[in-house]
Amino acid sequence: MKDDASITVALIAEGHAVRLTPQGVSMRPLLDGKTDSVVVGPLQGDPKPGDLVLFREAGGLLAVHRVLCVRGESGACDLLGDGNITPERDVPLRNVFGRVERICRRGREFSVRHPFYRIYVLIWMHTRRYRKKLLRLLAK
Repeated sequence: MKDDASITVALIAEGHAVRLTPQGVSMRPLLDGKTDSVVVGPLQGDPKPGDLVLFREAGGLLAVHRVLCVRGESGACDLLGDGNITPERDVPLRNVFGRVERICRRGREFSVRHPFYRIYVLIWMHTRRYRKKLLRLLAK
């Protein structure tokens, strides 16, 4: 019998969108596993910096993190959870399965194309060097 992760990856590969509830703290402050979820659709083309993608971590678990950069020549990308300070380097693009299309935060759903979300991404991507201090402030 296939595990849940394999079924999720297979559904996305067939073109279906899948709703997932994040676990852990790697995507805080954007996502909280107690109240939030994401809708992941198929990945069409290479991901772009700032995209949230579903990928398989080195330990085999599926995770949602933000793309920092894509190196097409090496077929890899660097990913970073919004609540992390150390990126996952050289993640093979074959381990990236889908792109987040919608976010449900505290019962309200919005597209990743929403202007306020895009502003959040812009700010969060450009404040990476201050992330440790920002995360401490947000935790208080």
